Amino acid sequence: MYIHFQNTITISMPKFLGLQPNITLVILYFFANIFYLIKYGARQEYIPVYILIALYLVIGLVALRVVKYFESKINKSRYFNTLFLSFGLLIFFALVILVLNVDESSLKVLRWKGMYTTISHVLEGNYPYTTFLDAKGDTTSNLPALFYIGLPFYLLGDVGLLQPFVFLLLFVVVYKSNLTNYIKVLMISLLVFSPAFLWEVAAKSDLMSNMVLVSLFILWWKSKWKNDMFKKPVLLSFFIAFFLLTRLFVVIPFVILFFSSFFKIEMKKKLWFIVGLLFFLGLISLPVLITIPDLDTAIKFNPLNNQTGEAPWYLSILFLSLSVIFSYVHSSLNQFFKLFLLLTFFLVLSRFFINVIEEGWQQNMFGSLFDISYFGLIIPLVLFSIFTEEKNTMHA
Repeated sequence: MYIHFQNTITISMPKFLGLQPNITLVILYFFANIFYLIKYGARQEYIPVYILIALYLVIGLVALRVVKYFESKINKSRYFNTLFLSFGLLIFFALVILVLNVDESSLKVLRWKGMYTTISHVLEGNYPYTTFLDAKGDTTSNLPALFYIGLPFYLLGDVGLLQPFVFLLLFVVVYKSNLTNYIKVLMISLLVFSPAFLWEVAAKSDLMSNMVLVSLFILWWKSKWKNDMFKKPVLLSFFIAFFLLTRLFVVIPFVILFFSSFFKIEMKKKLWFIVGLLFFLGLISLPVLITIPDLDTAIKFNPLNNQTGEAPWYLSILFLSLSVIFSYVHSSLNQFFKLFLLLTFFLVLSRFFINVIEEGWQQNMFGSLFDISYFGLIIPLVLFSIFTEEKNTMHA
């Protein structure tokens, strides 16, 4: 393994069993999923957790090797498009059925309720951040843009339908790309058979879907305007404003991707971008802003209080600084996603370790002091790192 920094960054990592993705991606993928097996596997009494993990690793690695073994046949299959499309649609409908059959009242994770509360309150003209979601006094941390993302599915009767439809969107992008058939199968299989993803769907969470949508936007924008990232500064300011108003963590990929380029563009484009960003931040937030009863309430109850409390301030500053540095060293979309993946992984892992040191393993792994679903953010980034491997070109 070597990493060389010059004007650009070159990353080379060892292969595992002759597979793409490389060993680093494989390790991170299984690492993230194992957290779910540890926490939720402990709730069943039939199979000890350590055996469950061993079975998962053996089956997962063997499955990867089997798919690799049939790579040539998969790539040459005349019926691949029909079979792959049928498989994707089957999974989509299965996910829809799963969501519709999950009783929200049985869920301890309240992300669905956070989105539901945000949307329902805004539609009624009420401020959404003063309503307690549970007996502990938790309030929704949904930023205003999640109102728009969740609204179509709220109107359909279940905000949890967001996850199946985001899966469908990702599947269509993979299906229409010119990736090899093997890579297409690999990507969708890694997602569908991920405990982290299945948990997201069953819990009607929007976290992983948020990451997928941000990544798809970056994939599209970088592919379309790779030679001039600020060619459409006003349009870019709209998308950045929108995604910044979903979750604050998306500032990391945007800093990596756009920070260094911003200082190279002409002043006119800088001004258009800044004015557009401020304008769209206000416009997108308007449905929530007009429901604020008074300034004191807005200061005391707002989603920024929840989201900024997710990590210690010094971690936020450290990883934001690393994002700035990485903005100057990545030279390809694939390197961008790998750097984004590593920053996300170490940010979540660092926060988890700090919590364990301060409050203990038991309360953080099996209690409610740490939300292990943040490890699920790694899964989409592993997939997009595979998607953008330089040997696999694509057209979006």
